[in-house]
Amino acid sequence: MTIVLKPFQVEDVIHISKQKAGLIGNEMGTGKTHEAIELIVRWNKELREEGVRLPALIIAPLNTFDSWVAKFASQEPSITVHVIDRKNRDKFLEGIRKRDADVYLMHWDALRLMPQLADFGFNTIIADEVHRAANRKSQTTQALFRLRAKHRLAMSGTASGDNPLNLWAVLHFVWPT
Repeated sequence: MTIVLKPFQVEDVIHISKQKAGLIGNEMGTGKTHEAIELIVRWNKELREEGVRLPALIIAPLNTFDSWVAKFASQEPSITVHVIDRKNRDKFLEGIRKRDADVYLMHWDALRLMPQLADFGFNTIIADEVHRAANRKSQTTQALFRLRAKHRLAMSGTASGDNPLNLWAVLHFVWPT
């Protein structure tokens, strides 16, 4: 099944792909995941042209893992996805060390439990449902801030939740400087 992005999605991807980072704040069900996959493809192509290969890291809620994997399979089947084993985080870290996949998919709770992630460099980090990092003082958000990547993408239909002050942490992840 070939995925064809809708015109508004293409517009989002074109605009964000020219940047180092971005925030997709479209409503639920509008295809933010498909846009993110297309951005990974474009940013990886840019990196390959420079002769470098770095993986992408996706931080997402556990209940979205099957959706992410299925959407990669239908949209970009050549991209390999390594999903974290909740009972064996060391295997996930070893996979990143060996670069045995193009994309690494992990859940938000593991972020604070894996400080070693800050030792790796990624081409792209995607924070799906980034409003989970709204508390700038939380261990999870602080761990997110320590990650290194050439490109950063935040995704949430409710990036600030019910408090505009929550947007600071989201924007700090996207544009740390």
